[in-house]
Amino acid sequence: MTTNPTKKQRELLNFIDGFIKGNGYSPRFREIMRALDYKSVSTVATHVDGLISRGLLAKKDNSARSLEIVKNTTTVEDLLPGDLFITG
Repeated sequence: MTTNPTKKQRELLNFIDGFIKGNGYSPRFREIMRALDYKSVSTVATHVDGLISRGLLAKKDNSARSLEIVKNTTTVEDLLPGDLFITG
C-alpha cells in the first residue's frame, strides 16, 4: 500500500521523475545530492529507501542508474499538486 511521502521525499521523487523523463535514465545519488543541495550521499540514500518502502520508487538492480518510479493508480503529478519539476 502506498503512503504519502514527506515533503523532502516528494521533492526527491519529483526530481527523479523529471530527470528520467528528460534524460531517459535515472540520476546517480551524487547527482541527486548536488541538485537538491543535500550535504551527503547518505541523506539521498535515506530518502530513496523511504520512497522504496512506501512503494513509490524501485531499484532494478545494484547499478548506479537503476531507480525507477513505480507506476500505480496514483501518478507522481497527483502526489505533487502544483509542484514544478526541478531540473538539475
